[in-house]
Amino acid sequence: MKCPRCQRDSPLEDAQYCPRCGAPMTPAQDDSPAASHADVVEQQAATSEILRLISGSPNDWQAMFDAIVRAATTLCDAAWAAAFRFDGRLQTLIAHHNVTGRELEVLRREFPRRLTRDRATGRALADRRVVHVTDLQDDPDYASAPLRTAGFRSVLAVPILRDGEPIGVVGLWRRERRPFTDQQIALLQTFADQAAIAIENARLFDERKESVEQ
Repeated sequence: MKCPRCQRDSPLEDAQYCPRCGAPMTPAQDDSPAASHADVVEQQAATSEILRLISGSPNDWQAMFDAIVRAATTLCDAAWAAAFRFDGRLQTLIAHHNVTGRELEVLRREFPRRLTRDRATGRALADRRVVHVTDLQDDPDYASAPLRTAGFRSVLAVPILRDGEPIGVVGLWRRERRPFTDQQIALLQTFADQAAIAIENARLFDERKESVEQ
């Protein structure tokens, strides 16, 4: 799919916002509530800020991830967000926003952790697709998960892919049973795509730096 503004192809066929310039990719569908002008402006501003961080500081992926979880929490109306890197074996927490002290304790006990399907982030990585759990209290795979005990309900996880392989995942959580909308899912996919670009830029930057030093 080609962006109508920057004319670049998007890696995500169903992306609603261009991961490179933040422009809407397609008009709102008739069966889905249209985003307000203010919402679109806010979303474009968030994606533009992340793109600025990517281009301005190619080796500072931490600042980019911090910006992503902050924007995702606000724009997708989540209780909190977190991002994890995946090295092919372990998921490692690298950024979070709006997490309470108790929740942070749970995350630090849980991660780093191996890829397992009893967590939405693990499923997203294993299946290389979006995982949307409407109510984890009703999900038998979540029976022993600390976040279920803590009372969390809806969760959304989107993998960060490079050449089709998972290198990370971004997740959103809600304390009440309230599924995420198609627009919110698409926006988080855009953020995940931007994260993939940032990680690749950082890798290339480090390779060039090492080559120059040698």
